[in-house]
Amino acid sequence: MSKGLAVIYDPHNFFEFVWYYSTYGEHLEWDAICLPNGNKGTYMAEYCKESGIFDEVYVYDDCFDAMSKGEKLSMFVQMLMYAIVGKQNIYCEKLVNKYVDISEYEIVVVLTDAGVFNGAIMALGDKANVVVLEDGDGDYVERKNSNIFRHFFSPYYWQGFLLAKMGYACPGHSFPLKSTQYCEKFSMLPDKMPYRDYKDIKQLFDFKNTNESLYQSIFEKIYVDLNTIDFKIVDAVLLTENIYDFSQEPEEYAEKIERYINQNYSSILLKRHPRDDYQYNFGDNVTVIEVDQSLPAEVLLPYIKGKEVIIYGTTSVGIYLGKNNTVKYLYLDGFDRASARQNTPAQYATYSQVEDYMELYELEGEITKLM
Repeated sequence: MSKGLAVIYDPHNFFEFVWYYSTYGEHLEWDAICLPNGNKGTYMAEYCKESGIFDEVYVYDDCFDAMSKGEKLSMFVQMLMYAIVGKQNIYCEKLVNKYVDISEYEIVVVLTDAGVFNGAIMALGDKANVVVLEDGDGDYVERKNSNIFRHFFSPYYWQGFLLAKMGYACPGHSFPLKSTQYCEKFSMLPDKMPYRDYKDIKQLFDFKNTNESLYQSIFEKIYVDLNTIDFKIVDAVLLTENIYDFSQEPEEYAEKIERYINQNYSSILLKRHPRDDYQYNFGDNVTVIEVDQSLPAEVLLPYIKGKEVIIYGTTSVGIYLGKNNTVKYLYLDGFDRASARQNTPAQYATYSQVEDYMELYELEGEITKLM
């Protein structure tokens, strides 16, 4: 039987792969490789094992982001030397084969081209069929070389620009990457994707050919704790971001969120972003029911229909909220300017970008500016 490999980083990634497996992948034997999300390679490994999908689950705790500056520089020099002679594929094969033997797999499913490992997989499109799932809001931004001028003083975006130009990866989702042309892409909103340089673009979560009983059974097996939550007592659902992605000192802005919730709700369901470890304090008069951080927010949606959903960033879950929920977007006034001054992995959206986000995903609700 042919083999497939799934590269799993986080709950959103796993949620999408379960659909892909139940729709296209039952005929294959699958392995998973779990790489660090927040420098924890074990983060999703237990869920992968419990799912019963995979024969082997490979776990690694090393990643590009966890490297020292010296190690990153050494890696960049090697990449540059291979790129100069047009041998990026050789370098990428060596990089991937440190973890798994790529030649064993007929299909490799990745979430994104943002990571160095994922980018290396995509560069090897002639050795395996590469499928790219949806990485949320990042899939709906323009990829143009001129984007570097909007982030001219950000080392993170310069890193992304240089890696994309050399053909290795696309941190920040802001720049074109030629290797995408060899890959099959799945999207929730394929007609709204501005960057379209893929071999094929298909509809994500199209259930016409899905084994839905298998799909449901996998989630029921893994997320048994959902049945213990009393969703009726919840006033609203807070979906957080990793606020440290936007600022190294986010306390002033996190306190605005805490005050707003304290003044407006008596009970909330808290679903943290997988990398969010900020310690929120909503006050003694707010009952907080917190779900497992490893739970994909998308799995919650059938349980929270009709509930108000509070967000303060352009979360990828917005794509799925649609008309089943009212969205309260808490816009942190001034955070975009504070974020732009720091070398962080992401920059907080401007108010106009938030308006575009709400319109793009046709979200019902309002933007509340927190001063």
